[in-house]
This record gives sequence, structure tokens and C-alpha cells, in this order.
Amino acid sequence: MTIVPQETDLNILIVEDNRDDVDLLMYRLRKSFKSVSYTHVSTLEQYLEAVRHLANGKLDRTSYNIIISDWAVPGYDGFVALQALQDVDETIPFIVVSGTIGEPTAVALIKAGAYDFVLKDQSAHLPYIITKALEWADQRRIEQEQRRQIEMQTKALSCSPIAMAILDNEGTFEWINPAYEVLTGWTLAELKGHPLWE
Repeated sequence: MTIVPQETDLNILIVEDNRDDVDLLMYRLRKSFKSVSYTHVSTLEQYLEAVRHLANGKLDRTSYNIIISDWAVPGYDGFVALQALQDVDETIPFIVVSGTIGEPTAVALIKAGAYDFVLKDQSAHLPYIITKALEWADQRRIEQEQRRQIEMQTKALSCSPIAMAILDNEGTFEWINPAYEVLTGWTLAELKGHPLWE
């Protein structure tokens, strides 16, 4: 799905201790997106409380579709904040906007799961980065749903009392369910890679 900024509603959780930076950020984003609403927190405790509300279902999980965090907030740890978010929802992009973050720290954050980082003096690029982050989030949600469907189908097939086997295009065993093992006495380890006619 292609995200069009002028048609996109943003609801952002912002972690920032400088109110002027929040106002500047909102000014930039409101020029690019259809509508922008936000919640502003300035401490790690306030941030964790907002994330706990997501975990407890007090807020709709889609209520924040992006998190923008400064790095240099007193008493705040971006790695702790990122992990707290991932424990609740891995599809909400976490973007660091900072004037003080060094490249090694930025790379470590991205490796830990942050979507991206932007230097404050380059924040004009933020609307483009947010657009790409929202597309990434949509794709992650689709992939998660596909994984859930596969897991449910696998459980259903595994629990079925009917013997079932999955073969590849050449008739070679790929998978069998427990009922197949009971009926034939063969295990998947014994059959996998062997053709049915053997």
C-alpha cells in the first residue's frame, strides 16, 4: 500500500524535553500530512506509562502510528524505551530525532529495532521518513497476520485425526501430521525428502 502524506492521519507519541522542538516538529508535519495529533511526554516514566496503556488495552493499539523520540532527554534511555515498545507492539515505528546522537549509537539503535534516526538540523526530511515508516509498518502488520494464519492452520492440521501429508511437486514428503505417523508408523524425519512411491 502506498502512503500519501496529504491523505494520512498521524497520531504521534513524542518524547522530547524541549517544548520549542515539539512546536517546530508539529509545524513541519502539519504542512505535510492531512492531520496530525500527538501526545507529548518528557520523561522515561511518562513514556513507559503511555506504553503500559497500550499493553493494558486502555488505548487502541493503532492510536499511535509513530513514535518520535529525542535521544538527549535527561534521565531517559532510548534503548529502554525501544524495548518497552517492542514488548507491546513491534509494528509501531520508533524514530529518533536528535541533535546529539552519535553515529555508533544511531547504528546500535537501528540494529535494536528503531526504524531510523534524523538529526534535528535535517528534520525537513522527517515527513518522507515517516511516510516510508508507515509503509514499513503496514507491511509488518500484513506479515504478522500471515504468520498468525500459518500458525493456526498448522495447529489445525496437527490436531486433525485424519492422516495428512504435504508433498512437493515431485511427490517428495515435506510434512506429515501426527495422525499420519500413528497410521503408518513412519516419522517425518524418516519420510522427509523421500518420494511417496518408495
